[in-house]
Amino acid sequence: MKKELQELFEGLNTLCETNEAFYFSEQDYNDTHIIRSYTYRLASWTDFQLPYALDCRGTAFIYDKRTETWDIFTRAYRKFFNLGEGIPKEDYIKDNDSLHCYEKIDGSLILVGLIGDKLVAKSKTSINSDHAKKANELIKRNQKLQDFLKQRILMSKTPVMELVGPGEFRIVIGYDKNELIWLGEVDHIRYEVHTVDQNPELFKLISGVRAANIDNFSWDELTNIQENGNPDTEGFVVRTQSGFVKCKKASYVQLHHTKDQINNLKNLVQLILDDNLDDLMGLLQDDKDAIDYITKVQTIVAHKSNHLINVFKDLRAKYFKEFSENRKEFALKYSKEPLFGYVMKSLNTSFRDVNQVAEAQVRAYINKTTNTLTLAQEFVGEI
Repeated sequence: MKKELQELFEGLNTLCETNEAFYFSEQDYNDTHIIRSYTYRLASWTDFQLPYALDCRGTAFIYDKRTETWDIFTRAYRKFFNLGEGIPKEDYIKDNDSLHCYEKIDGSLILVGLIGDKLVAKSKTSINSDHAKKANELIKRNQKLQDFLKQRILMSKTPVMELVGPGEFRIVIGYDKNELIWLGEVDHIRYEVHTVDQNPELFKLISGVRAANIDNFSWDELTNIQENGNPDTEGFVVRTQSGFVKCKKASYVQLHHTKDQINNLKNLVQLILDDNLDDLMGLLQDDKDAIDYITKVQTIVAHKSNHLINVFKDLRAKYFKEFSENRKEFALKYSKEPLFGYVMKSLNTSFRDVNQVAEAQVRAYINKTTNTLTLAQEFVGEI
């Protein structure tokens, strides 16, 4: 392995050993190779100032079990940030006059390496993820793309694409079909990043896939698009003298935040209990998959909640009627019931308020039994 790559490999390993925000994952490829991918979890701006931290974003090395040697497998774009993140927006704009933008694709990162003569796609952390498998499937269907990718990899470049699509591969923006969109490539040794600047139609003829759209804006034009543009695209990646910076549309950020709320089942259950779905459903009206998912969860939560309300009312009635307010006898029979404690602590309320009391106590019970993602998944069950 060349000296520059050896230093990168050792630097990434040291980073993962000394800072818990960074880690690597490993997957076997057949019986002959191991792929080690470097990435991060909740890393702060300060964490990313550490040596090699910016490289810890999907770059991978491959171990050959036969020769017991490591080499580069894929080299990813270095981590870059949103405009205004870490560096004040005004300072960034002041120091960077020329703007070259390309469409920020709302998809999942796909890098491609070569093992022997076989192309192998990977997501940020794995060659075995659903995204990597779908990318491999799309590559196999496209002979032009296969030829193009092999040519670039043999020239010590890592092809960088995004996987987009409807259904399971949708993030926020709706795409009509599963496809790979070309972003650019990274030189393994010198870390030179090349985005596709030639005519998109010409590139499509060469590779068989479309490239991210290229644009040029002034900072004022870009700011206007950020603040007022429709969420038909995520935004733009801007290439300046200082490197790349992300400029996301405010409308997209709002939608993404909304999708995060429903993708976290714990949050979604809370929104359902609070009867706060109207605005959320309005924002997601064009996302059929999201609406279907919300509706299914809402149906399950409503059914279980209504059933528990009836269970609560029945237990409370038994206490007063069958057990004549005998706490000891009632506890001996029903203390193992999930709602027992909630019934006992609300006995002093009026019979006239029993429905409101039942709803409030059942809601408190569900809140407690869904206050982690795992518990929420157990409560909702299979969707």
